[in-house]
Amino acid sequence: MRSLLLVLCLSLACSGAKPPTLDAGPPGVDCPPGVALAGECQRDADCASGVCVADSAAPLEDGAPVPLLCAPASAAGDGLCSQPSDCARGVCLVSGSCAGPCVDDADCDGGDVCRHAWALRSSEVAQDLGACVPRVLLPTGVSAERLPRAALLSSSAPRVTLPLAAGPSLSVFLPSCGAEVSAHRLALMDGTELFGPSAGDADHPPINPIAALGRPLTLLVPSGSDAPAAPDGYALELDATGEGSVEQITLRGVPGPGSLALQLFYVGVPGWAPVGDAPPPEVQAALAELLSILSAASITAYVAGQHVIPGQLATRLAVLDETPDGHSPEREELFALSAGLRQPALPVFFVRAMDRGALGASGGIPGPQGVMASTGSGVVVAASIIGEERLSLGAVLTHEVGHFLGLFHTSEINGSGVEALGDTPVCDPLHDADGDGVLAAGECSGFGSENLMFWSGRGRGTELTADQATILRGAVLLER
Repeated sequence: MRSLLLVLCLSLACSGAKPPTLDAGPPGVDCPPGVALAGECQRDADCASGVCVADSAAPLEDGAPVPLLCAPASAAGDGLCSQPSDCARGVCLVSGSCAGPCVDDADCDGGDVCRHAWALRSSEVAQDLGACVPRVLLPTGVSAERLPRAALLSSSAPRVTLPLAAGPSLSVFLPSCGAEVSAHRLALMDGTELFGPSAGDADHPPINPIAALGRPLTLLVPSGSDAPAAPDGYALELDATGEGSVEQITLRGVPGPGSLALQLFYVGVPGWAPVGDAPPPEVQAALAELLSILSAASITAYVAGQHVIPGQLATRLAVLDETPDGHSPEREELFALSAGLRQPALPVFFVRAMDRGALGASGGIPGPQGVMASTGSGVVVAASIIGEERLSLGAVLTHEVGHFLGLFHTSEINGSGVEALGDTPVCDPLHDADGDGVLAAGECSGFGSENLMFWSGRGRGTELTADQATILRGAVLLER
């Protein structure tokens, strides 16, 4: 199963310990905020009269919890914001929207959920709190089916089987706090295995690949031209660790040309900030290249918002650490800064650098499109790419966007394949001229290094095949 193992390592990240300021609790993507009390209230229910609001007179301690008190609500708005005074409760999240404080989901209205978030207290200070934020944001024409939570009883039954309706669809699996899930097997109802222990190896990739350890787990069916139709649906087996439950959200849209809204976050990159309404020049150039590449799939994109992360938060997340197996708690915390966005969009984070030579990363393949405030909600690109030989910020950004919208690598570092597309070029191990087990861009010239989804960014590939364009046009995040 070398091909499956490789995709787990590379699906999220494409080629000294820092203590967090918040104990976010056990593993999982649906944990309550866990922020310490920093005033007389944490939610409206704590107030005998009035509502729970930010204390505007409290000292501005960077990185500390937002100080809260009970007071009458002001006449300020509750929509988009750039400073605390724009918001009725004085809480302006770093994602540019007003929010109310909370302890758990029961404190929130209108389908919002209570999640850990960071609020702007000034241009140089960010403080954290539990905030009510949207869970699902979808473009017009996309439907969301939220199925009842399935129990995960890992101590007695570490595997659960869930039915999936016929595709095409994108399903997002959200385990409760303390639980984790990974994909074990996907099969047709007649038992034909599309992904799993016997569905692929280094020479014969799975028919419907899954980035099996995504946080949260996502599943696109079918995932390409080689995946068969499934009029009777699918059976999905999940492995679970920890006890709890998992929520399944299945998204369906109508494929076609569309536009992708981008929310840009600048995190600790010196000098990177909006110039009026425009992105910094380096980002403008990268976006121009993204538009050029995606035009082959009849997709355009636009900047819906820009956000500069301030203070200790930016310093701590400017360089993302990563474990040898590709796990990065800092990257997950970075993606969770999308909490509070109130428009369907792809959060794009620019950091100064990434550990272990990574150029960029996606929150999944595909990412949890439309599901916000999660540890997989976004893509990240390292600004250190600029000036590096044979690297392009725009091509790397578009590569990660390709992952988020559903594209796997055309072939992996050792030549194994993982995707289910019939027309993409493959560079197999026979092209490893120096025998080092790594298929470099030069060794794969004419055999895939020119493709956008070649495993190495040093190929500077920008080409898309017809099948890849079809996957991109099927993304439920596109506005049509």
